[in-house]
Amino acid sequence: LSPVCLGSLRRAASINAEYMGTLHLAKPATRIALFTQHHMDQLDPSMNPIEFLLTRFKDDEGIKDNKDRVQYVRRRLGRFHITGNQQTTKMKLLSGGQKSRVAFCVCTWTKPHFLIMDEPTNHLDIQIIDSLIEAVRDFTGGVLIISHDQHFLKKVGKEFWAVVPDGIKKFRHFPNDEKIRAEAETRTRKSSRTKDRF
Repeated sequence: LSPVCLGSLRRAASINAEYMGTLHLAKPATRIALFTQHHMDQLDPSMNPIEFLLTRFKDDEGIKDNKDRVQYVRRRLGRFHITGNQQTTKMKLLSGGQKSRVAFCVCTWTKPHFLIMDEPTNHLDIQIIDSLIEAVRDFTGGVLIISHDQHFLKKVGKEFWAVVPDGIKKFRHFPNDEKIRAEAETRTRKSSRTKDRF
């Protein structure tokens, strides 16, 4: 399941506060992870990635009673191409793409069932975006992606939603802006004609 939306999660939430509500899960044990375009705010720039993860997940089973916990964290970081000296460099000195990879590691640490990703390709180079495309395709849980990166969306999306003047439109194939506008204008004209009859 990979529904893909266009837009900004944070902007939508701030502008449309009246649409905010409560999420009720059929299975309370369901793990949901959020990766936002403001992920760098969630990292501690004074720490290196290893220190940050050891602190953030100190009660995690993989770390808590693990004598080899530093190597365990190194391996987890390595999956996201954070290797060698990058693992021991303060995060304020890492590039935007490297910080994003640390944030991806944090996001997937608890092995979530469902991922919500807001502009996940921001600050990433082409090589890492390609790796992310593979990771999303291989992910067996649910994925909701909010992005303006058309290349990324075309590669990972199975279903597309776009916000149009009269609501949300669902597409089976990647829509272009002209198609969205044309359909919105057609519905507007039909609505106007219907009102004129009464």
